[in-house]
Amino acid sequence: MKLFIKNRQNNKTYISHIAKSRTELLNKIGNEFFTVAGEVYTVWDVQAEPETSSTGAGTVIGGIVGLLGGPIGLVIGGAVGAALGNNQDFTEKEKVKYFNHS
Repeated sequence: MKLFIKNRQNNKTYISHIAKSRTELLNKIGNEFFTVAGEVYTVWDVQAEPETSSTGAGTVIGGIVGLLGGPIGLVIGGAVGAALGNNQDFTEKEKVKYFNHS
């Protein structure tokens, strides 16, 4: 999960802090207000978005590992990799949803 703020031009600026909720972010920063590029923001301005998708990467990695087992291993490895990647994507989306509703 990546945390960001949007400036007046609606451009995203990613912040380096990691937090599960805005309250946790407030505790880490130690203040409701912070400055980025000369503009003042609050922790309530921060939004979260998921990292890149893991489903495709899981499919490819699983398929490559499955190559060791031949064509059937390729199919099984790809399917297992896709399932694991999809689960990771779901978990990531839930974390983003939790942060954005906190």
